[in-house]
Amino acid sequence: MYKIKITQKVHNSDEWCDDSPTHLSVVLDQKTVTWIKKLAATAKKLGIYGIEDFNSLPTYMMAEDEDENGDPITLQEWEGAIECCMIHVHKDRFRWDALIKHTNISLESESINFKYLQKLIKIAEKPLSEMPKYICHENMDIRDIAKMRLEEGA
Repeated sequence: MYKIKITQKVHNSDEWCDDSPTHLSVVLDQKTVTWIKKLAATAKKLGIYGIEDFNSLPTYMMAEDEDENGDPITLQEWEGAIECCMIHVHKDRFRWDALIKHTNISLESESINFKYLQKLIKIAEKPLSEMPKYICHENMDIRDIAKMRLEEGA
């Protein structure tokens, strides 16, 4: 059984709003991934664009500092309130969106491609003892390990 933590950028619909989440963090386990894949298969079978469902799985985060590439150095949980959090599942990808409570500002995550997710699952299922020592550092999350592993295999 695996758990994959994904952190990704969030875009908001109001360019003047500077107090909105910049990222979302979500932990996907085997049960959740299976559910998402079933929704994707259903959308494909029915020949529809996608399926939407209420899903409050993500935690919305605020970047305290960013490096020169725009990647967060530190993330803190966002203190505002979110409503209408939904997952949008298409035949080849999925994403989340939500509204900042009591506003008309919408938040939208980047899409996650199922091929990329499958690569992350493959990495997560591999025993830690089989990973090279230099990436078995306690301060690295699965995203950092995945980046390094995918670069090695590319």
